[in-house]
Amino acid sequence: MTLTAVAAVIVFGMLDGLLAAIAFSLAMLLHSLSSPRLSVLGRMGAHDFVSVERFPEAACTPGILVLRPEEPMFFANAERLMAMARQRVLQQTEVRLVVFSLEESPDLDGTALECLGEFAAWLASRKIEMRVARLKETSRDALMRAQFPSAAGDRVRLFQRR
Repeated sequence: MTLTAVAAVIVFGMLDGLLAAIAFSLAMLLHSLSSPRLSVLGRMGAHDFVSVERFPEAACTPGILVLRPEEPMFFANAERLMAMARQRVLQQTEVRLVVFSLEESPDLDGTALECLGEFAAWLASRKIEMRVARLKETSRDALMRAQFPSAAGDRVRLFQRR
């Protein structure tokens, strides 16, 4: 990244080089955010949930699938994340509950909300309950305002802090 900035300044001059380096940095950021990773979480100890890929000793509860996007969920990666989530559900046997942890998403845009709603309806059609956990306040407010498809019914719940 630094070499790109230096090369841009040498080739284009100070101001144009810095602007080119900023544009390149933004493009790289969008590229990395649009290539999402989705982790399956398991329980480690009494309260911690960690990636079972990184910590194979983490215990998964039968019938419950806990998923966490490793990047913020937004328009550029929402559809890809939900496709990955569907694939994970189909790989499991007898899933009764999917917990979707959104701790990495400080806010949810319209595309992310729409994709979550479609995923909830897809789960509901398979009689699988969905819960959304570890929400930031703005994400929780956006989900509360969103009107999920009626097919999801009461099968979608937000974990509330007590």
